[in-house]
Amino acid sequence: MTELSAHDLRIEIGDVVVCRDLCATFMPGQVWTILGPNGVGKSTLLRTLAGLYQPIAGRVTFDGQSLVDMPRRERARQIGILFQDHADVFPLTVTETVLTGRHPWCSPLQGESAVDLERVDQVLDEVGLDGFQDRNLFSLSGGERRRVDLAALAVQDSAVVLLDEPSNHLDPRHQVTLLGGMIDKWRHARRAVVMVLHDINLAVRFSDYLIFLYGDGKASQGLVTEMATAAQFSGLYDQPMGRYQANDRDLFFPL
Repeated sequence: MTELSAHDLRIEIGDVVVCRDLCATFMPGQVWTILGPNGVGKSTLLRTLAGLYQPIAGRVTFDGQSLVDMPRRERARQIGILFQDHADVFPLTVTETVLTGRHPWCSPLQGESAVDLERVDQVLDEVGLDGFQDRNLFSLSGGERRRVDLAALAVQDSAVVLLDEPSNHLDPRHQVTLLGGMIDKWRHARRAVVMVLHDINLAVRFSDYLIFLYGDGKASQGLVTEMATAAQFSGLYDQPMGRYQANDRDLFFPL
Protein backbone atom coordinates (compact mmCIF):
# COMPACT_ATOMS: atom_id res chain seq x y z
CA MET A 1 0.00 0.00 0.00
CA THR A 2 1.46 3.35 -1.05
CA GLU A 3 1.54 6.01 1.63
CA LEU A 4 3.21 9.33 2.31
CA SER A 5 4.76 9.61 5.77
CA ALA A 6 6.45 12.36 7.78
CA HIS A 7 9.00 11.08 10.28
CA ASP A 8 10.02 13.34 13.19
CA LEU A 9 10.03 16.49 11.05
CA ARG A 10 11.59 19.67 12.34
CA ILE A 11 10.99 22.50 9.90
CA GLU A 12 12.19 26.07 10.22
CA ILE A 13 11.81 29.07 7.96
CA GLY A 14 13.58 32.23 9.08
CA ASP A 15 12.84 32.69 12.78
CA VAL A 16 9.71 30.55 12.63
CA VAL A 17 9.80 26.98 13.89
CA VAL A 18 7.05 25.38 11.83
CA CYS A 19 7.05 22.08 13.70
CA ARG A 20 9.14 19.85 15.94
CA ASP A 21 9.11 16.05 15.75
CA LEU A 22 6.02 15.99 13.53
CA CYS A 23 4.95 12.47 12.60
CA ALA A 24 2.01 11.71 10.33
CA THR A 25 1.04 9.08 7.77
CA PHE A 26 -1.26 10.09 4.93
CA MET A 27 -3.02 6.96 3.76
CA PRO A 28 -4.78 6.34 0.43
CA GLY A 29 -8.33 7.64 0.50
CA GLN A 30 -7.73 10.06 3.39
CA VAL A 31 -8.17 13.84 3.22
CA TRP A 32 -6.09 16.00 5.58
CA THR A 33 -6.11 19.77 6.03
CA ILE A 34 -3.37 21.90 7.62
CA LEU A 35 -4.74 24.88 9.55
CA GLY A 36 -3.14 27.73 11.45
CA PRO A 37 -2.68 31.52 11.61
CA ASN A 38 -0.87 33.50 8.95
CA GLY A 39 2.88 33.01 8.83
CA VAL A 40 3.16 29.75 10.80
CA GLY A 41 4.56 27.80 7.83
CA LYS A 42 1.57 25.86 6.47
CA SER A 43 2.75 26.20 2.86
CA THR A 44 6.30 25.32 3.90
CA LEU A 45 5.07 22.11 5.51
CA LEU A 46 3.20 21.26 2.31
CA ARG A 47 6.30 21.91 0.20
CA THR A 48 8.31 19.72 2.57
CA LEU A 49 5.82 16.89 2.04
CA ALA A 50 6.34 17.36 -1.71
CA GLY A 51 10.12 17.10 -1.36
CA LEU A 52 10.60 20.73 -2.42
CA TYR A 53 11.85 22.01 0.96
CA GLN A 54 14.31 20.19 3.16
CA PRO A 55 13.58 19.85 6.88
CA ILE A 56 16.16 20.63 9.55
CA ALA A 57 15.65 17.10 10.88
CA GLY A 58 13.54 14.09 10.03
CA ARG A 59 12.47 12.85 6.63
CA VAL A 60 9.52 12.32 4.33
CA THR A 61 8.99 8.93 2.71
CA PHE A 62 6.73 7.59 -0.01
CA ASP A 63 6.03 3.87 0.19
CA GLY A 64 8.99 3.58 2.56
CA GLN A 65 11.47 5.35 0.27
CA SER A 66 12.91 8.73 1.22
CA LEU A 67 11.85 11.48 -1.17
CA VAL A 68 15.48 12.58 -1.30
CA ASP A 69 16.37 9.25 -2.92
CA MET A 70 13.51 9.21 -5.43
CA PRO A 71 14.26 10.27 -9.03
CA ARG A 72 12.46 13.53 -9.81
CA ARG A 73 10.41 11.99 -12.60
CA GLU A 74 9.14 9.21 -10.36
CA ARG A 75 8.42 11.67 -7.56
CA ALA A 76 6.39 13.80 -9.97
CA ARG A 77 4.37 10.73 -10.95
CA GLN A 78 3.56 9.94 -7.34
CA ILE A 79 3.15 13.40 -5.78
CA GLY A 80 1.31 16.32 -7.36
CA ILE A 81 1.12 19.81 -5.88
CA LEU A 82 -1.09 22.82 -6.51
CA PHE A 83 0.70 26.01 -5.49
CA GLN A 84 -1.04 28.92 -3.80
CA ASP A 85 -0.09 31.39 -6.53
CA HIS A 86 0.97 31.15 -10.15
CA ALA A 87 3.27 33.38 -12.15
CA ASP A 88 2.32 33.31 -15.82
CA VAL A 89 5.34 34.36 -17.88
CA PHE A 90 4.66 32.83 -21.29
CA PRO A 91 1.42 33.22 -23.27
CA LEU A 92 0.48 29.54 -23.13
CA THR A 93 -2.91 28.19 -24.07
CA VAL A 94 -5.17 26.37 -21.65
CA THR A 95 -4.41 23.02 -23.31
CA GLU A 96 -0.64 23.60 -23.17
CA THR A 97 -0.88 24.47 -19.47
CA VAL A 98 -3.01 21.48 -18.50
CA LEU A 99 -0.73 19.18 -20.50
CA THR A 100 2.11 20.01 -18.10
CA GLY A 101 0.36 17.66 -15.69
CA ARG A 102 0.97 14.79 -18.13
CA HIS A 103 4.69 15.51 -18.60
CA PRO A 104 5.88 13.05 -15.91
CA TRP A 105 4.17 10.27 -17.87
CA CYS A 106 5.10 11.33 -21.41
CA SER A 107 7.98 9.96 -23.42
CA PRO A 108 10.74 12.59 -23.68
CA LEU A 109 11.14 11.69 -27.37
CA GLN A 110 7.52 11.28 -28.45
CA GLY A 111 5.84 13.97 -26.33
CA GLU A 112 2.11 14.00 -25.64
CA SER A 113 -0.08 11.33 -27.20
CA ALA A 114 -3.66 11.43 -28.47
CA VAL A 115 -4.66 9.73 -25.22
CA ASP A 116 -3.07 12.57 -23.23
CA LEU A 117 -4.99 15.15 -25.26
CA GLU A 118 -8.25 13.23 -24.77
CA ARG A 119 -7.59 13.18 -21.02
CA VAL A 120 -7.04 16.96 -21.04
CA ASP A 121 -10.30 17.56 -22.89
CA GLN A 122 -12.14 15.28 -20.46
CA VAL A 123 -10.86 17.10 -17.38
CA LEU A 124 -11.47 20.56 -18.88
CA ASP A 125 -15.08 19.52 -19.36
CA GLU A 126 -15.22 18.35 -15.73
CA VAL A 127 -13.98 21.73 -14.44
CA GLY A 128 -16.39 23.65 -16.66
CA LEU A 129 -13.82 24.87 -19.18
CA ASP A 130 -14.87 22.94 -22.28
CA GLY A 131 -14.24 25.19 -25.26
CA PHE A 132 -11.38 27.02 -23.51
CA GLN A 133 -8.66 24.79 -25.01
CA ASP A 134 -7.17 27.50 -27.25
CA ARG A 135 -7.70 30.43 -24.89
CA ASN A 136 -4.60 32.30 -23.77
CA LEU A 137 -3.95 32.17 -20.03
CA PHE A 138 -3.75 35.97 -19.91
CA SER A 139 -7.38 36.18 -21.05
CA LEU A 140 -8.75 34.20 -18.10
CA SER A 141 -10.30 35.43 -14.88
CA GLY A 142 -8.75 34.45 -11.56
CA GLY A 143 -11.34 31.74 -11.00
CA GLU A 144 -10.91 30.33 -14.51
CA ARG A 145 -7.13 30.30 -14.06
CA ARG A 146 -7.52 28.41 -10.80
CA ARG A 147 -9.65 25.81 -12.50
CA VAL A 148 -6.93 25.37 -15.13
CA ASP A 149 -4.44 24.66 -12.33
CA LEU A 150 -6.80 22.11 -10.79
CA ALA A 151 -7.25 20.47 -14.19
CA ALA A 152 -3.47 20.17 -14.63
CA LEU A 153 -3.24 18.51 -11.23
CA ALA A 154 -6.11 16.15 -12.05
CA VAL A 155 -4.51 14.88 -15.27
CA GLN A 156 -1.26 14.19 -13.40
CA ASP A 157 -2.97 11.16 -11.79
CA SER A 158 -0.61 11.16 -8.82
CA ALA A 159 -1.06 8.94 -5.78
CA VAL A 160 -0.70 11.93 -3.44
CA VAL A 161 -2.42 15.28 -4.07
CA LEU A 162 -1.12 18.37 -2.25
CA LEU A 163 -3.23 21.54 -2.44
CA ASP A 164 -2.16 24.97 -1.22
CA GLU A 165 -5.25 27.17 -0.78
CA PRO A 166 -7.16 25.44 -3.58
CA SER A 167 -10.28 27.57 -2.97
CA ASN A 168 -8.43 30.78 -3.93
CA HIS A 169 -10.43 32.76 -6.53
CA LEU A 170 -13.26 30.20 -6.58
CA ASP A 171 -16.76 31.45 -5.90
CA PRO A 172 -18.91 29.56 -3.33
CA ARG A 173 -20.54 27.35 -5.98
CA HIS A 174 -17.19 26.22 -7.38
CA GLN A 175 -15.75 25.76 -3.90
CA VAL A 176 -18.49 23.27 -3.06
CA THR A 177 -19.37 21.62 -6.36
CA LEU A 178 -16.06 21.71 -8.23
CA LEU A 179 -13.41 21.54 -5.51
CA GLY A 180 -15.56 19.37 -3.27
CA GLY A 181 -16.36 17.08 -6.19
CA MET A 182 -12.68 16.72 -7.10
CA ILE A 183 -11.76 15.91 -3.51
CA ASP A 184 -14.49 13.25 -3.42
CA LYS A 185 -13.15 11.73 -6.65
CA TRP A 186 -9.61 11.63 -5.27
CA ARG A 187 -10.88 10.05 -2.06
CA HIS A 188 -12.80 7.35 -3.93
CA ALA A 189 -9.83 6.76 -6.25
CA ARG A 190 -7.73 6.04 -3.14
CA ARG A 191 -5.52 9.12 -3.47
CA ALA A 192 -4.13 10.75 -0.34
CA VAL A 193 -5.09 14.44 -0.23
CA VAL A 194 -3.35 17.03 1.96
CA MET A 195 -4.52 20.65 1.81
CA VAL A 196 -3.72 24.03 3.28
CA LEU A 197 -6.84 26.13 3.86
CA HIS A 198 -7.79 29.34 5.66
CA ASP A 199 -11.49 28.56 5.50
CA ILE A 200 -12.22 26.53 8.63
CA ASN A 201 -15.67 25.49 7.44
CA LEU A 202 -14.39 24.13 4.12
CA ALA A 203 -11.71 22.23 6.03
CA VAL A 204 -14.28 20.68 8.35
CA ARG A 205 -16.59 19.90 5.45
CA PHE A 206 -14.02 18.20 3.20
CA SER A 207 -11.50 16.61 5.59
CA ASP A 208 -11.10 13.43 7.58
CA TYR A 209 -8.13 14.70 9.62
CA LEU A 210 -6.78 18.10 10.66
CA ILE A 211 -3.26 19.28 11.51
CA PHE A 212 -2.93 22.44 13.61
CA LEU A 213 0.25 24.56 13.42
CA TYR A 214 0.61 27.15 16.19
CA GLY A 215 3.74 29.00 15.06
CA ASP A 216 6.00 28.04 17.98
CA GLY A 217 6.92 24.57 16.79
CA LYS A 218 3.88 23.00 18.39
CA ALA A 219 1.61 20.91 16.19
CA SER A 220 -1.39 18.75 16.93
CA GLN A 221 -3.43 16.44 14.76
CA GLY A 222 -6.42 14.16 14.82
CA LEU A 223 -9.78 13.26 13.37
CA VAL A 224 -12.04 16.15 12.41
CA THR A 225 -14.55 14.91 14.98
CA GLU A 226 -11.91 15.37 17.69
CA MET A 227 -10.22 18.57 16.51
CA ALA A 228 -13.11 20.70 15.21
CA THR A 229 -14.39 22.39 18.36
CA ALA A 230 -14.85 26.05 19.22
CA ALA A 231 -12.36 25.69 22.08
CA GLN A 232 -9.68 24.13 19.87
CA PHE A 233 -10.09 26.73 17.12
CA SER A 234 -10.05 29.54 19.71
CA GLY A 235 -6.68 28.30 20.96
CA LEU A 236 -5.29 27.82 17.48
CA TYR A 237 -6.13 31.31 16.22
CA ASP A 238 -5.90 33.17 19.56
CA GLN A 239 -9.39 34.45 18.82
CA PRO A 240 -12.67 33.45 20.50
CA MET A 241 -14.65 31.25 18.11
CA GLY A 242 -18.30 30.29 18.15
CA ARG A 243 -20.17 27.33 16.71
CA TYR A 244 -23.66 26.87 15.38
CA GLN A 245 -25.42 24.18 13.41
CA ALA A 246 -27.12 24.56 10.04
CA ASN A 247 -28.38 21.72 7.86
CA ASP A 248 -26.77 19.22 10.24
CA ARG A 249 -23.35 20.84 9.81
CA ASP A 250 -21.17 22.47 12.45
CA LEU A 251 -20.15 25.96 11.33
CA PHE A 252 -17.52 28.07 13.09
CA PHE A 253 -17.13 31.83 13.19
CA PRO A 254 -15.05 34.44 15.07
CA LEU A 255 -16.80 36.16 18.00
